[in-house]
Amino acid sequence: MFFSKSFIWKWLGDAWFFTVRATIIFALCCITIIMATAILLLNMASTLHGMSIATISVGLLGFIGPFAAVFLWGGMLRYWKLHDPSALWIRRIWFPVLTLGLFYGAIFYFVVIYAPTTYSYRAKLAESAQ
Repeated sequence: MFFSKSFIWKWLGDAWFFTVRATIIFALCCITIIMATAILLLNMASTLHGMSIATISVGLLGFIGPFAAVFLWGGMLRYWKLHDPSALWIRRIWFPVLTLGLFYGAIFYFVVIYAPTTYSYRAKLAESAQ
């Protein structure tokens, strides 16, 4: 698969997916994508004029949004491929959600699978350390 040995994942390493920092970054990517989608759907960008804070914020969101979408999608695909503890039939259901749903599918996967799984992994790790 394209994201298995490329992009930034080789540099970050597989253990990074289970850190709190990774969860926070992926959550911020989800929020960025949702906000950018809302601005596009509500056509809010066309109502802004001049160099106000709102115009700069929308422009910055429009610049960061695509990077956040690619980062989230690639990260969720990599997590699905290498670390997803779900049964095989559940993983097979998630594959078309991730590939056809692109970053919206990745947001759904983050909320339903990634965040709860990594949270429980960190809780078990903390419990075993005590």
